[in-house]
Order: sequence, then C-alpha cells, then structure tokens
Amino acid sequence: MSNNEIQSRLDFAKKLVEEAGKKALSFFHCINELEIQQKSIQDYVSNADLEVEIFIREHISNRYPDDGIVGEEHENFEGVSGYTWVIDPIDGTTNFLTEIPSWCVVLACAKAAAQSAAVFVGKEKATGGRASHELYAGEVLRHVRK
Repeated sequence: MSNNEIQSRLDFAKKLVEEAGKKALSFFHCINELEIQQKSIQDYVSNADLEVEIFIREHISNRYPDDGIVGEEHENFEGVSGYTWVIDPIDGTTNFLTEIPSWCVVLACAKAAAQSAAVFVGKEKATGGRASHELYAGEVLRHVRK
C-alpha cells in the first residue's frame, strides 16, 4: 500500500464526505418530508440514509471501480483492489430524525483490514486523517496506539 494510494483516497474521501454531508444536511432541513421505515425495535432508516449512501457509493465506484464497499443500508460489494470503503451515511439516525443536530456522515477506507483513511463530517465541516489518529472537526481527539 503506497502513500500515494492512501493520500489519493484520503483527498477523494475528504471532498466526497463534504458533498455527502451537504446532501444529508439538505434532508435534515426538510425533516418532515422524509420517508421513515423501522428496521428493528430501535433502528430506523429514512430515504436520507438510503440516498446519501447511494450518492457515496456511486462516486466511489466511478473513481475506484475495483475497491470494495461495505455500507449500512445496501448490499456489500467485494472489490479486487484490496481496498474496502466503509460507509455510515448518517451516523446518529435517531438524532437526525428527531432534529437533534448530533449526527455525522462517516466514510473510511481500509486495506487488508488496516485502516488507511477515515473522514467524518458533522454539519458542514469535513476533516480526514490516517490510521493513528481519530479526528473530528479538525481536532485530534485521541491517539490510537497499535
């Protein structure tokens, strides 16, 4: 896994998750228009979750067609590159659906089960980082020791 491959995916992920965050935010501003389904006793999904994940998947597939994709709302795609993207289109769906502004879009990329890049966006801010740090809103929250 080269640093160029990781950096390329990280740069791509930063832009993509920012765009996906804006898309999710547009749904958040029209919360009363959402179609909501109950997946289990305390687990809900809305058309916002489904559409944001599809948006992210399409962009990943266009840019990195050989990469795998694991998402919360749709079928997994096993790639051949060794890279796998992990998507939670709206982490905090219950908060999202009850108009609590404590949710985010999560996108991570791993190679051979080792995290390569992760990006989180809450509201309209995006940030990214490599495996040794957990990042949110531009601040290192915790250093992860291996």
